[in-house]
Amino acid sequence: MQKTATSVEALHRAIRLYQKWMQQVGYSLQTRGNYQCQLRHWARFVVDNDLPWEQIFTVDTLTAFRKTLKIKSVSAVYGLSRYLYAQKQILAPIGKKRWHLPEPYAAYIEYRRGHHRVSRGYTGSIHRVLEGLHQWLDKRDIAIADITISHIDAFCAEFNAPLALVTRKLYRSCLRGFLSYLYQQTGLLKKDLAPMLVGPAAYALEKPPKFLRPSQIKCLFGALEMRTPTDLRTGAMLYLAFTLGLRQCEISRIALDDIHFADKQLTLTTRKNNQPTTLPIADQTLKAITAYVIGGRPDCGHRMLFANHLTPYGPVQANTVSRDISVLMQKAGLAASAYWLRHSYAQNLLESGASIYEIKEMMGHDTIQSSQRYLSIHTQLMRKVICDENV
Repeated sequence: MQKTATSVEALHRAIRLYQKWMQQVGYSLQTRGNYQCQLRHWARFVVDNDLPWEQIFTVDTLTAFRKTLKIKSVSAVYGLSRYLYAQKQILAPIGKKRWHLPEPYAAYIEYRRGHHRVSRGYTGSIHRVLEGLHQWLDKRDIAIADITISHIDAFCAEFNAPLALVTRKLYRSCLRGFLSYLYQQTGLLKKDLAPMLVGPAAYALEKPPKFLRPSQIKCLFGALEMRTPTDLRTGAMLYLAFTLGLRQCEISRIALDDIHFADKQLTLTTRKNNQPTTLPIADQTLKAITAYVIGGRPDCGHRMLFANHLTPYGPVQANTVSRDISVLMQKAGLAASAYWLRHSYAQNLLESGASIYEIKEMMGHDTIQSSQRYLSIHTQLMRKVICDENV
């Protein structure tokens, strides 16, 4: 009984310190009130079930709590567990149960986190694939240094069998990065297997890239307002996507130190093709970035260009970029997605006379085949050649 009382006392003290921290970092009064209510129920649940400290912040306890109270959102409990983990009060925050990966799997995940600014979601995808690969190799007693492309193909065939096409492509991309790391960074593999890992051709399923016509571009920028911090952030994202053809993930990873205002240049250190690139920034894009930094970017403790506008002001993720631009497109009455801007950029490169090799470098493609897909959207040139039209 004394042990449980001590646990409850520690939990109440942790909740008080967490709420004090929330106030210090700027959480709204409404959010703090909602969290306080939810954590009060959480503490009561712990008391009613006579839980010791080491069993309070677990997935099983959280699942039982949600089932008992019949609630969906438990963000306050997640937040408290992350806070206690940062304060070294618990061994791990509440999350999905994962295997502890040995070297070099764990080292690769830390390498991607530290050097490539990957999102939490993509890190989770990497972890799932490497966890599956580790179990598959361990079951067959195959050392990581002895793997061949045949082993990788066999693993993918089994691991990817129940998954959708887009998920298979994502996991193959994760595996390529790991294989490249084993060859280039660790030397465990004597041959680079990454280029050998390719998926089956799916020509019938491939859709041609979609792009915006000039009138639609004019309509899109016409719908852009520069009044609120979110407007300023969306404007800077829009200009980066349209004038440089950047992917949403690339936009979300731009740091303030990557922008050279005096030289009007942007350095991308983490592109999909693993080739750092320096690109010129158009004047209007530089103005949009400057307007956001001065008038819209919150005072936060990180150096990433784009930040969330709700406390604790962390860096944005790629889905935030996609969402903000998509909302603007809907406002402009366009049935399009943020990725159409990248396709439009490729279209503009083609019409300006850029070669396919120049397009490959500017777009940051892995292979020339990726760039060749954009030849099919050069409709104006096709009309000139085939129909002898002046457009």
